[in-house]
Amino acid sequence: MVQESLMRRLLTCTVLMLLTGSLAFSQRSYELSHQVLVTAASVEPTKDGISYQQTVGETAVEITLPDIYILTQGFQQPRFIPKIDLPVREGNGVDFFPNPVTQGAVKPDIFNIRMYGVLGRHYYIIITNLPGAVMYTAEKEYSTIHDEIHEVDLQSYSDGIYVARVWSSDGVIDRSFKIEKL
Repeated sequence: MVQESLMRRLLTCTVLMLLTGSLAFSQRSYELSHQVLVTAASVEPTKDGISYQQTVGETAVEITLPDIYILTQGFQQPRFIPKIDLPVREGNGVDFFPNPVTQGAVKPDIFNIRMYGVLGRHYYIIITNLPGAVMYTAEKEYSTIHDEIHEVDLQSYSDGIYVARVWSSDGVIDRSFKIEKL
């Protein structure tokens, strides 16, 4: 009886070991490969209108969408950079883009202020740093219906956060916007 019990335990252990071993070794093996998208130098390769950029340790993802979208991933993912040929706007307003302003953008270190309206208007533009020092000022006068983009070159500005404010002499437009320069 003792011998039978010992044999059953031995047989049970052997079967369990065989099952465990077969499950452990029956898994598929996968071979991973990679494709180099960016050279080690600061060269930005472009193919078919798509630019590839990445930082060390960042995985590159290719997404195909209509050409009005520019999608990035990694540290830049929440950022949306619209193209310069923007859709027609109605009413009165101001748009600011791109944000952040970077050297790798379509127009490096250029910050755009788009002013549009249905009536003639005089605009005041001011850009300050966080302590409040004035870094840039401009005035623009537009008659009748307008939709214009005013470019501000931020190349000489150090990396940091700035505040852009645009307001009109008639008080219809008064908008402030935080700018990040990387």
